[in-house]
Parts: sequence; C-alpha cells; structure tokens
Amino acid sequence: MTTVQRWKRDLSWEYRKLQGKGMFFRFWLAMLTLGIVEHLWEFYSGAGVAGYMMRRQIENNGSLGVGFWPAMAFLLFIIGPFVMLGITEPKRDPHRTGGRHVSGKVVLLSICSLLTAMSAGGYWMANRGPDTKATPISIDVGAVSGEFKDGMVRLRGVPQPLQGLSYVAVSSLGRGASRTTTAETQSFVPITAATWKPGEPVRFLLASDQEHLRIGVALPAGVMLADSLPWYLTSALERRGVRLTKPYHVVYTNTYLATRGNWDALTAIAGFFAFIAWGITAMMLWPDRKSGR
Repeated sequence: MTTVQRWKRDLSWEYRKLQGKGMFFRFWLAMLTLGIVEHLWEFYSGAGVAGYMMRRQIENNGSLGVGFWPAMAFLLFIIGPFVMLGITEPKRDPHRTGGRHVSGKVVLLSICSLLTAMSAGGYWMANRGPDTKATPISIDVGAVSGEFKDGMVRLRGVPQPLQGLSYVAVSSLGRGASRTTTAETQSFVPITAATWKPGEPVRFLLASDQEHLRIGVALPAGVMLADSLPWYLTSALERRGVRLTKPYHVVYTNTYLATRGNWDALTAIAGFFAFIAWGITAMMLWPDRKSGR
C-alpha cells in the first residue's frame, strides 16, 4: 500500500468508523474482564457492589431478598458488557495484515471455559466439607483456648441476642398465580462466657433462629466453621459493636446450607449457564466450519 492509498484509507468514513468500533469493543472487553473478577470476588467474600447493597438492605429494612442483588450485579457487570461486545465487535480491516484481533468468539470460548471451571470447582468444594454426621463435641465457651477444627459441636455459654444480628431472608419463585414466597428469620448471635461485657471480643456465633435462645433451653448442635460469614454480615455485626476475633467460629444449625448449599447452587447455576454458552458457541462456530473458514 502506497502512502497516498494509506492517507485515503485513514480519511475514509468507513475506516474511522471501524477504528472507533474497535475502541469500544476493547472498552467493553475490559469491562467484562473487570466484571468477572468483581463477581468472583463478590461470591468468595460477600463484598463488592452486591455485598454493599445487601448490608444496606439488612440495616435499613431488616430483610434481605435472597439472590436479588447478586443477580442484578451479574446482569449489570457481566451480561451487559457481554451484549455490548457483540454489538461493538469490529470486522477485520481488509487492508490490514498481521496484528492481533480479539473476536467475540474468543471471548465466548473464554466465558464457556470459566463457567465450566466454576461448576466443577463448586462440585469439588461441596464434597470436601466436614462430616456433618459425626457426634457433636461439647465446647464450654468460657473455658476454652487454642484452635479448633471445623466439625459438629454444641456450644455451652450465654447467648447475647441484643448484640446479635437478625433479619428476614425473603425468597420468591415463579410468576403470577404460581408465585411462592418464603420468609425465614436469620440470626447470628454471640455466644459468650457469663462474665462477658459489651465491647469485648466475640469468638463464637450461633447461626440459628430465635426459638433456640430461650432461657433454660440448651443451645442446639451444629456444624462449626471458621471465618465463614460473608463480608456484608461481618460488616453489619461490626457496625453494631460486635468485635469478632481472628479467627472467629460460627455454629450453623442448618448443616446442609452451611457446608454444601452455596457450592451446590454454584455447581447448578454455573453448569446451566455453561450449557447455554457452549450451545451458543457451537451455533456461532458451525457456519464457519461449513464454509471451511
């Protein structure tokens, strides 16, 4: 290509439009990458935009729509940029030779691989938790020291419900007349020694409902996990004046949700979207295969 031909190409509207579209494509590719990183961090730690909004909802309303804010964050930070990638994907410049070109198909293949890995990872994590069928060991909160392993326990101590955190977890399924809504109280209550005073560090929490906190009723057994609360809950507890130790331990009376629930959900949801993504990828690549490209 001569210098004059290159000038004509650079001044043409189609070329400038192609270059501008390529710039927007790279922008949305960067946004999608950041969205995936943010969503993984959000799932692992309970922080991020969704975590902040969940904490605000618990503090302001005393309730939490299960899955609502993570779904909104997924649509905003992953689905949105992915759709924009398809809109802004530039065609190859016929006058340009060499160089690197990132196509939407490459991005889609990357997303398929990521979703498949997430589903497999969720399945692996769901099967590596503590044995929830073991006989619970008794722990006297006021007379223990040292470290603990995750497993089935029964705490002996004084519940502090006024220092704890309670909210109503609301979940809805279906639409119209078939829509079902459930509401369950979630409570995270410090279990302390009899000599404990507000403001002192808290090492043990009980994740249960209020009926187990009546005077004279033994605390229920459950599976104990270290440092297992998401950021939005630990942040809400700290804002209520509860100082958690490092590490802290939470005893969950619902052993399935504590050890497998989230990982089974990740396995199913990521697997579902991976199946769809692989199907879309196959449909996108099939015309190229038939045409020999």
